[in-house]
Amino acid sequence: VKYCLQKITVASRHLLGLINEVLDMAKIESGKIALADEDFDLPETIESLLTIVHPQMTAKNQELKVDIASMQHEHVVGDPMRLQQVFVNIMGNAIKFTPEGGSISLHICEKPSRINGCGCYEFTFTDTGCGMDEEFVKRVFDPFSRANDSRVTKVEGTGLGMSIVKSIVSLMNGTIDVESAVGVGSTFRVTVYLKLRDAKMEDLSELHGLPVLVADDDQDACAAAVGMLAEVGMEAD
Repeated sequence: VKYCLQKITVASRHLLGLINEVLDMAKIESGKIALADEDFDLPETIESLLTIVHPQMTAKNQELKVDIASMQHEHVVGDPMRLQQVFVNIMGNAIKFTPEGGSISLHICEKPSRINGCGCYEFTFTDTGCGMDEEFVKRVFDPFSRANDSRVTKVEGTGLGMSIVKSIVSLMNGTIDVESAVGVGSTFRVTVYLKLRDAKMEDLSELHGLPVLVADDDQDACAAAVGMLAEVGMEAD
């Protein structure tokens, strides 16, 4: 009975996902989709994403690396649920199409913004999955597109997820690019513009010149931490 209930739960979630994707696509095509305008913190959104995908990655014994290179403004205004939807779709695909024991990485970087009052944020998702050929990469964002490949036909999906992602990113005045190679993996690079929240800068003068030793078994994580501490005037090694 427990086994059957688990199967019913998985099937129900899959069906709900299909219905939601079809409804979202209908809203997008009719021009009725609108973005919310609310205060949120980017680190909390990323934390929520990791909480959602962690069980799936653990089940497939996959490794996750998150690297925050630079983020000057964490407090922003926008639609955290839609942004989360973009991230979950991309990460979900990476997990589905990456074999057991593979790795997935997320690189976050705030770049110079060309829009006054907005921050420009770049999120790069890289996996060691099955990858896509050049022909499919050209139509990966088309509705109902799925690769005609024995490696992916057994994986559940409608082929709507990436089309919805593309539409949401466009509404955020952003872009999404993809690079992929069969048997090597894929890289999705999402750039979005989010309004900056008015917030007082904390006085960090007391931290200037303080020595800090950063220790971790991940050298990239150490380098990122040292960079962020150096930006506030601390002497980090």
